[in-house]
Amino acid sequence: MILEYQTILLLSAKSSHKNLNPWRSHEIRNIKRIDKVAFNSDLDKLKYDFENMNTLVQAYNANLATTLENHAPATDKTIIVRPNTAWYNAEVRHLKVIKRRLERKWLKTKSGSDWCKYREQCALLSSAINESKVQFYSQRIIDSEHDMKKLFQTSKCLLGQKTKIVLPDHQSADSLCEDFNNFFLSKVIKIRNTITGNCSIEDMQYVKDTYLQTQSKLSNFEPATEKEVKKIIMNSPSTSCSQDPIPTSLLKEHLDVLLPIITKIVNSSLDKGIFPDCLKHANITPLIKKENLDKNDMKNYRPVSNLSFLSKVIERVVLSRIKTHLNKNGLWEKMQSAYRALNSTETALMRVHNDLLKSVDHKHMAVLVLLDLSAAFDTVDHSILIQRLENRFGFGNKSLEWIRSYLSDRSQSVKIGKQSSTKQHLSFGVPQGSVLGPLLFSLYVAPIGDICNQYNIDKMFYADDTQLYIGFDPKSFIATTTLTPLEQCVAAIKDWMEKNLLKLNDNKTELLLVGSKYQHQNVISSISLNVGDCKINNVDSVRNLGAYFDKYLMMDKFISMKVCSLQMQLRKIQRIRKYLTVSACKTLIQCFFISRLDYASCLLSGLPKYKIAYLQKLQNSAARIIFQKSRFDSAHHLLYDLHWLPVQFRIDFRILVYVFKCLNNAAPEYLSELIIKAEHTRTLRSSSKIKLVQPKDITSYGHRAFSSYAPTIWNIIPTSIQSASSEKLFKKLLKTFFFTKYFKDIC
Repeated sequence: MILEYQTILLLSAKSSHKNLNPWRSHEIRNIKRIDKVAFNSDLDKLKYDFENMNTLVQAYNANLATTLENHAPATDKTIIVRPNTAWYNAEVRHLKVIKRRLERKWLKTKSGSDWCKYREQCALLSSAINESKVQFYSQRIIDSEHDMKKLFQTSKCLLGQKTKIVLPDHQSADSLCEDFNNFFLSKVIKIRNTITGNCSIEDMQYVKDTYLQTQSKLSNFEPATEKEVKKIIMNSPSTSCSQDPIPTSLLKEHLDVLLPIITKIVNSSLDKGIFPDCLKHANITPLIKKENLDKNDMKNYRPVSNLSFLSKVIERVVLSRIKTHLNKNGLWEKMQSAYRALNSTETALMRVHNDLLKSVDHKHMAVLVLLDLSAAFDTVDHSILIQRLENRFGFGNKSLEWIRSYLSDRSQSVKIGKQSSTKQHLSFGVPQGSVLGPLLFSLYVAPIGDICNQYNIDKMFYADDTQLYIGFDPKSFIATTTLTPLEQCVAAIKDWMEKNLLKLNDNKTELLLVGSKYQHQNVISSISLNVGDCKINNVDSVRNLGAYFDKYLMMDKFISMKVCSLQMQLRKIQRIRKYLTVSACKTLIQCFFISRLDYASCLLSGLPKYKIAYLQKLQNSAARIIFQKSRFDSAHHLLYDLHWLPVQFRIDFRILVYVFKCLNNAAPEYLSELIIKAEHTRTLRSSSKIKLVQPKDITSYGHRAFSSYAPTIWNIIPTSIQSASSEKLFKKLLKTFFFTKYFKDIC
C-alpha cells in the first residue's frame, strides 16, 4: 500500500511539473548564424523568367525559400516553456550557487552562524537579481523607444501578463479553422442576400454616379525606381507572414542584392496591369473583439488578414500613384479624413466639435447622428467599384486593368497555429489587412458626401464611420417637420447603400441631441429619428472616434473615461517602477501615459479649471512615479525637471500648432477655413504681426469653439513665434515661451 501511495505521489508530482512547464514543439531556423557573404552570393546567382508575371513571382518565392533552407534549414525542436529570464546573468547564477551551498550547510549543521551567512547570501542574491532586472529592462525600453510593439511586449513581460489566445471550445483545430472560415464567408453572403432582397436587379446593375465626374484620366501607373522601392521597403514594418519566403528582417539585410528583382516584379505588374495570383491569398486569424464576450460565439470574433510582404510593397507603389492623382485633380471628398496626409481622427473631431459649439452659441440646438455599417469592407461590389473608379475618378486602361486584376480571384483561409482551413474564393469585398483596401473603400463610398450636400446636411467621414449633424432653432421646433431633411438624408443614404450592396445597421445608429442645460430642461429634452424600420431615440452621450460627446458638450464623459484610462496606465507602471531607471520610466510614461493624455485634448479648450484639474493631478502623479517621490511632495519642480508643460498649456500648445498648420497649408481644408487672417486697413507698427479674426461669441460655448478660442490665444503670442520659418522651430519657440511663462518662479 505504501509503495502504491508513493507511486501515486510521484506521478502526480510529475504531472503537476508538466503542467507548470509544458513541452512544446517549435519549428526553428537559426537565422543569426547565416553566413551573410555566402547568402548574398547565392542570392546573386538566382535566375528568373521575366516573360510571365505569375511565373516570375513564383520563381522569386521558390528561389528565396530554397536558399533560406540551404543556409538555415528548418528543424523541429521540443522545448520546455519557461518564464522569460533573459535578465539571468552569470553573476546571478554564481550567487545562486553559493546560496544553495550555504542552505545545504545550514540544514546539515543547524548552527546560528550558518543561518546568518545563508540569510546574508539570500539578501545579496535578491539585490543582484533586482539590479540585473533594472539594467536589462531599462536598456530594452530605451532601445525600443520608437517601436511601440516592442514596448508593449517589454511592459507585458515586466507585468507578468501573458498574451492569451482566446478560441472557442473545440475538439480539433482543423475543424475549428473550417468552422471559422465558413462563418466569416457566410456572414457576408447573408448580408448581401438581405440587401438584394430589398433592391431590384436593375438598380444594382446600373448604379451610376450622377454627381461629380472628372475629365482627368489616370491611364497607367508610372514605373517605380529602385530608390523609391528601397525607401518603401525600409520604411515598412518588419512583420512577416507565413506566405513570405524569407523573414522581412532578413530581406532588409540583403536588400541590395534583392532590390533589382523586386523592382522588376513591381514594374512588370504595373506595366502589364496584372497583380500576381500567388499574392492574392490571405491568411485569416480570428481575434475576439473584447475579453468579456462569450468566446464560444463566433459573432464575437473579427477576421484579421495577413498578406505577403511583397504584395504590400506593390500596393504601396500603386497607393502613391493614386494619391498623387487624387491630390492633383482635387478628387478627394473634402470631409473624408481617413488615409489622407494632414488628416486624422483628431482633426475630424475638432471640426465636428467646433460646429456643434457654434450652433449652441447661436441659441440653437444640434442633432448628431452616427451611422454604423455591417461588414463594410467585406461587402464591396467589385463591378460597382471598377465603374466608380472609371467614371468618377478617371481610372482607365492599364490602371483600371490592374485594379480589376487586384480585386479578382482572391481567396482566404483561416489559420490557427499550424493548422489551416481549405481556401475559400472571395467574389466581393476589399482586403482589410491590405494597403489599398481602406483607400478603395473610401473612394467607393465617396457619393455619400454628394447626398448630404443635396439635403444641406453637415457631415464628417472617417473610412466607414459617418457623422451627420444639423442645427435648428428649438423655439420653432416641430417634431414632425424640423428633422425631416435629416431623416430624408439618412433614408437616401440607406437607399444608396442598398443599391451599392452595403448594409446600414439601423439599430446601431446613434442619436445625440446637443444643447445647453437650459435648452434640455426647458425647451426640448428628447427627440427621435426614423432609420429604416427602427425608431432611434437620443442618448446622453456617444463614443465618437475614440472620444466621447455628451448632450451638454461639457466633455464630462470624455474626461472621466480619459482619467480611468490614465489611472490604469499609471498603476501598471507603478508596479514595475522598481525595475526601471529614471530614463526608462520616463520613456514608458511618455509612450503609454502622455500619448493618451494628449489625444483629442483640443476638445477640452476653454473648459472650467476644475475639469482640467482632474487631468493635472494625474500628470503630477506621473512625474512623482518617475522620480519615486511621495504623493505629498510638490510636483511643480518635478514638471520643470522633466520639461513638461502642465495640462492647460499642453492644450493651448496643440491648438496653436494646428493654427500654424492652417496658416501654412499643412492642415485639412475643413479646418483651415475656420482660421481667417485679419486685414490691416492702414500701416502701423503692429502690421507685421499675424493677427486672426476673432468671431463675436454670445456664450461660453462659442468661446470654446476652435474658430474662436484659437485666434484668441494666437493673437497674444509674440510675433517672433508666429513668423517661425518651420513647424519644428515654431514648436520649439512656443514651448519655450509657455515654459518660461509657467515656471517663471524657477527660470
